[in-house]
Amino acid sequence: MRTKLVILFCLFTVFEAQADKGNLFKRSWKSKLKSRLGAYQDKIFSYVDDYAFKFGLFGRSKWWTGEKREQKVITEIITYECCYGFSRKVSSVGCPIEEVLKDPLTILRSLKLDMLSAALSEFKILKAKQNYTIFAASNNQIIGLERKVKDDILKEMRENKYDFVTINRADPSSYLIDRENMAMERAFFNQIVKGFVKLRNSNNNFVFQNIDPTSSVRINIFNYPKRISTANCVPIVSEIIHSKNAIIYRVKDTLPIVDKTLLDIIQRPEYSEFLNALKKSNINLLESLDDMKKRFTIFLPTNEAFKRLKKNQCLKNILLSHILPDILCSTVLANEMTVLTLLEKQTIKITLQNDTITINDQSRIIKRDIMARNGVIHVIDQALTLESAKSAYQIVEKHNRAAEFALLIKAGENLKNFFRELDDYTILVPQASSLKEMKKKINDIEEFVKYHTIQGLYPLKNKQTNKIETYAGKSIVYKKNRRKSIFDWISRSHKSSQFQCSRLLTYPILGCKSSIVFISEPLHIPSGNFMNVLRAEERFKAFYNLLVKTALSQEVKRLNYSVTILAPITELPDVVSSYDEKELKEFLKRHILTRI
Repeated sequence: MRTKLVILFCLFTVFEAQADKGNLFKRSWKSKLKSRLGAYQDKIFSYVDDYAFKFGLFGRSKWWTGEKREQKVITEIITYECCYGFSRKVSSVGCPIEEVLKDPLTILRSLKLDMLSAALSEFKILKAKQNYTIFAASNNQIIGLERKVKDDILKEMRENKYDFVTINRADPSSYLIDRENMAMERAFFNQIVKGFVKLRNSNNNFVFQNIDPTSSVRINIFNYPKRISTANCVPIVSEIIHSKNAIIYRVKDTLPIVDKTLLDIIQRPEYSEFLNALKKSNINLLESLDDMKKRFTIFLPTNEAFKRLKKNQCLKNILLSHILPDILCSTVLANEMTVLTLLEKQTIKITLQNDTITINDQSRIIKRDIMARNGVIHVIDQALTLESAKSAYQIVEKHNRAAEFALLIKAGENLKNFFRELDDYTILVPQASSLKEMKKKINDIEEFVKYHTIQGLYPLKNKQTNKIETYAGKSIVYKKNRRKSIFDWISRSHKSSQFQCSRLLTYPILGCKSSIVFISEPLHIPSGNFMNVLRAEERFKAFYNLLVKTALSQEVKRLNYSVTILAPITELPDVVSSYDEKELKEFLKRHILTRI
């Protein structure tokens, strides 16, 4: 779009300059442009006018209508913030009101957050001469945190089979109590950040250090579908609450401990299949997944889910389609969203319905928001397979618009094996309606399908006309849209590109080392040179006889380029019979175009 606007801008600048100099165009060129542009005119002219006015080229009027243009006024709002502990009245100057601030524990108790207040008091976490930011969860969430800490310790003890004699503990319960206290203290350290974190002044993806030096809190600010701020993917549900030496934010849940990178997490045994695939694919992502300056979201399949994925040549595409180039928390999802993956120009659709999150209507998130220091992981029950990870043959099998062509492939005995062995090819899929009409006339299905399969990936070379080899052993002519005028750019008409005489209907759908494009009509397999075709058809008999009589057919055969014959199917005018040989040749040449 930017390129088109630049071209329009340059063109209109020249036109206006010419009109100003000698009034050469008067207003006729403007009215002509408006009629040609049609539905695009308002958008394009407004863009051009904005740029023209910005750079002072056309003055202060809407030059295509003659209306006066009002100058735009940009208002900048500067917000001043009161010092900590002071406030102001509405419409007053300065911040004269000194607030009476209570200590953080008193504020927490007044908010009925007794469990958190008691824990902070017990572990003596807050110091009087230090400022803090507290992310305060409800009492029920704190109880859940304590239960989780105990369960994790018991699980660890069972997995490692601790021998209490070797660790000099005769009483396992005392060891358990010590471990619980240490783990609980660390868990509550993780709810607090040193210093004041003001969301109004924070940027997206800003990381703050916890009191626990091994863990951190990442603030994310999402503006779609509505503005939500999160701390370690936990939504912040209140405005700032002030106390003597701490500011408090109420959060929807306790903050998880974040002390590992994405690479540390996917190195766990339950995700080994995905990790091994990353190593085999040569994507060079492993270093990035361990880099604290990078950030990603990974939709991570379990080992079972990844094993169910069929062996595929496009392993790299499959892996990249599971990774997003930024952090996306499940807590901010609403209804349906489309997000960009690391795979170039490929998106995935994320749907939230009845608290179930699905991706591309095929995979379900079974474990959400596993936070890492450089991203977040969502565990899914099935590996994603985007179209770019499938072959063109597989896309044709499933695509609604290609149903008729897919039936032809199934009817061919050896076509499935033929496509499995191919690389770097493009399938030209005719429109279903036109293919239905031609089906009865197809003698050799395999030859027909191979004639619609060309060598190489679309888009093709940057030449206007190419002879392209098909897998049927015969070439077809590809004619690229020349875009002679500016109106070709405006209309974005890729449809004027052609294979033989069949128009291109869509941009390519890219698959794994292959692609498909839809065309308007099936391609007719040539059965001989143009003279053979004319001779075989009774309706072209008169025209054919004249070509033979003048020996013009031999001249055309000697040409080193393709031609188009306009062959009349009616009786030729009587006046033709009175032409001498030279006039007859001139008459026939008018029916032969020097290009397709």
